[in-house]
Amino acid sequence: IDAFYNAQQLRKGFNQYSFNLGLSSHYEDNMYVYDEKDPVLSFYYRKGLNNRITLGAYSQAKLDQILFGIGNNLSTKIGNFDIDIALSKTDSSKIDYAAKLSYHYCNNNLRLNPYHRQWKASFEYVGSKFSNLNTLKPNNELSYILTGYMNQHIASTLNASLSASYGIGNMNIDDIYSYSFSLSKSFFSSLRMSCTISNIKNLGCHDGWRASLNFTFKLFTRHIFNSLYNTRDKATKLSWYYSSENNKLRNDFTTNYSECNSLYLSNRASYTGYRGNVSMYYKVNESTEGNFTNNLRMTANTGLVFVNGKFGWSKVINNSFALVKTNDVLNKYMVGIKRLNKGRYQYSSDGFGPAVYSNLTPYRVHQFDIELPDIPIGYEANAGEQILLPTYKSGFLIDIEAKSYIFARGRLVDKDNKPLENITARIIPYGKFHEEEKSIFTNKGGYFYVSGLKPGSYTIEFDSEDYKPVKIKILKNNKQGYCKLGAIKVDKIKRFKYNYLMK
Repeated sequence: IDAFYNAQQLRKGFNQYSFNLGLSSHYEDNMYVYDEKDPVLSFYYRKGLNNRITLGAYSQAKLDQILFGIGNNLSTKIGNFDIDIALSKTDSSKIDYAAKLSYHYCNNNLRLNPYHRQWKASFEYVGSKFSNLNTLKPNNELSYILTGYMNQHIASTLNASLSASYGIGNMNIDDIYSYSFSLSKSFFSSLRMSCTISNIKNLGCHDGWRASLNFTFKLFTRHIFNSLYNTRDKATKLSWYYSSENNKLRNDFTTNYSECNSLYLSNRASYTGYRGNVSMYYKVNESTEGNFTNNLRMTANTGLVFVNGKFGWSKVINNSFALVKTNDVLNKYMVGIKRLNKGRYQYSSDGFGPAVYSNLTPYRVHQFDIELPDIPIGYEANAGEQILLPTYKSGFLIDIEAKSYIFARGRLVDKDNKPLENITARIIPYGKFHEEEKSIFTNKGGYFYVSGLKPGSYTIEFDSEDYKPVKIKILKNNKQGYCKLGAIKVDKIKRFKYNYLMK
């Protein structure tokens, strides 16, 4: 078995690509503002040359700017190597380039890597006139950037990490650097503590040593409390996060006090149902001068789907979806998709419409169950396990139909009303029925149970040659598909003995 792992690696012969056309935007006054005069075209394409090498290319283009690059992912037993080279040009600058070489070691084999050791390192060059998207007049201050990271377990519940970076400035720009050391430890399964010490030299302010201490406490798996203190701005942060058992209701509360901002308080609450999402965000900020700013934002979103002539109401559709349609017999019964616990489902039908599986990831096999927990005795539905392989932004219609049948209960007795114990027999349709025969078996009381019957006449034929066949009738007006046949008398076959006189 190869001892390497790379989440970006493609299998041999597999392709990954994306083409997009849109408009530039920026965030202003709590909303996105789009520039209709500035269209943006972007694409990328990647192909697995073999199971270890993936080659790709990408580009972003505007009317006054273009960027093009190529990348290569190489996986080996000693680690993963990524190479990325890009060129850019704007109307106000010449062609410049940037390049990055990175290395990552992550071996999930506990025998070869018992301490879960991870190594990361990268070397990056950025030209002074290399331009990212929306930067028309680039002036990059750093030419070379080196970074490194190491993480490993010291003990079963103690983890340590070390990181460092160094940037070499252009012309008269000073170099920058940072390095930090972190320790984290878990106590039981609900309490976690971490401590980080670092030294940073930036191009601006906030240079020097700093430290932070963080505690995370989980209560009853639904409440998470967190406290954080850092010495940079002497800030204390407290937060509380809650999610309901079905993850429909969530609340995130945060308060922060520091020398920069005297008080910062925010709360984000949201409710996500089968048909949409409602959220509210409120923030209060007090500056060092004692000025308060308030911000309240409320949002609501929902989705309307259409596939093969059928409409559905659901949560917002991000990509692909599946709509579950039922026939007239099943419309009044709940349809559930992906059971959670305590009779709950991730997606469900209700009085507002059919169930919609609104979160299908394209090009991935989805295997899930469709259940009808409330369907009464007397109906048989073609639900159960489903397997879908959606393409990009595709829709599926799953048609669930039900057939009615009758569940019958009876008792076989002889002429003296004594039960026929442990008898096997077959119930065969009589006349013009085109139904399969059913097998029955009696218990010590002579009782038998059989399902899948329709109204009409049947014959019970016994596997034993000691009993005569007997006819039964299933009536049409049985309530809830249940039929009590009562005691059914069965006659024995009389056998005559002949005595032959031999001379």
